[in-house]
Amino acid sequence: MPKLATTLILCKNNHTALPHSAPLHGFSILMVKRSLKSRFFPGAHVFPGGLLEEVDKKREWVEVCKSSSSVSTLSDFERGLRVGCLRELFEETNLLLSKPRATAPEHIRKKVQEDASAFLSYCTSHNLSLDLDLLHPYSHWITPEQEKWRYDTHFFVATLPDSYDFQLKASNETLESSWFTPQEALQSMERGDIRLPPPTWFVIRHLSQFSSLANLVEHCEMHKSSISPIQPVLHPTPDGRLLICMPGDEKNHGSPGAIHRIVVSAGKYEYLNSMGSKL
Repeated sequence: MPKLATTLILCKNNHTALPHSAPLHGFSILMVKRSLKSRFFPGAHVFPGGLLEEVDKKREWVEVCKSSSSVSTLSDFERGLRVGCLRELFEETNLLLSKPRATAPEHIRKKVQEDASAFLSYCTSHNLSLDLDLLHPYSHWITPEQEKWRYDTHFFVATLPDSYDFQLKASNETLESSWFTPQEALQSMERGDIRLPPPTWFVIRHLSQFSSLANLVEHCEMHKSSISPIQPVLHPTPDGRLLICMPGDEKNHGSPGAIHRIVVSAGKYEYLNSMGSKL
């Protein structure tokens, strides 16, 4: 049974060109580099995220997050996913998206890394309300059945307020945190500068189609009620390639001839699609 997990695609508007980037894109995305000891894709660049903890779904968060207008309309599960996103963001990057805006001492972050319930305790004792309104449902991925370690992961998009003052810090699970435009992340992988897991690459490829953060958020709001789980099926080929077949591909409950897959060959990815855009 796949374990529940959350992932946050944290974005910020670009008002000036980034020092090492390709031509300016309207927004950047925050990525963390996994520890070389990580079980899943060690050393790869991914979005902040991790397993959903039982404490993330506790009803006490309703009161703690009362300044968020969405909190009263969310189920315990929906609220828990958002809380889990913001907790993992704090654990992995030191960013605390709360009202009022705040920073926490490093010993608090280490305590939360060891015990997720410490996050609830800290927010409660310091009258911090997590800013759940920043989060927009984006996609839902389930690890293929062929994999040993499986996750049922809900992705969210959030916009970092322009005036937010923060200092990124690595954690015991990550080596570094960096901002990339979507195009820059794809180009960095193409050059071999970074590694991206296939789902992360696929998501970034989709993000690169949006010229502005406002357009991305609008897309999320328009499609949030129609998000379907994406559970690929893996098909190794005799010539050493790996076909990651998405739902609707002929090898994943699709019609004969339907192509909707990522082809992995020699560490490079190629997306083939005869069905039109699907995410």
